[in-house]
Amino acid sequence: MPASESTPFINFWNPRTCHLFQWIVHSGQVPVDSLLDRAWEELDPDNESRSEAKDWFEMGYETSGSLRDSLAPILREFIADKLQELTGAALPMEELGYESFTDPKQLLNSSVDRLFFPMLVEAIREIDFGIVAETILRVRGKWNPEKNPPEIL
Repeated sequence: MPASESTPFINFWNPRTCHLFQWIVHSGQVPVDSLLDRAWEELDPDNESRSEAKDWFEMGYETSGSLRDSLAPILREFIADKLQELTGAALPMEELGYESFTDPKQLLNSSVDRLFFPMLVEAIREIDFGIVAETILRVRGKWNPEKNPPEIL
């Protein structure tokens, strides 16, 4: 998105979520179109894979919310892959954090990575990937929630 275009006001709740959105949109390092294509493919009825977003979509949940819920974990996975490229750590996002370092000596050794890696992971944990996904859809003109979504519960 060119810098001259306006972004709608979004309450990102914290600076880390806002920063990730800005990086995704402006860095040129994120293939947003292909990630959106993957999110759409996940919702495709012919796709055999199962996800919570697809289950809700098939029950009648509105398209915008389903696409957001499909895109959010794809963005999270993309960031996990970038983290692995950066650090060489091949851990699932849920397992990253202080508890990954069971021996306190691992945290306190002389490696600078041991200083910054837990801080980076803690910052990533605070990111709301759903808000990032929704904002991407809004900015790209793909956010059009139904006015009166069906009652599905």
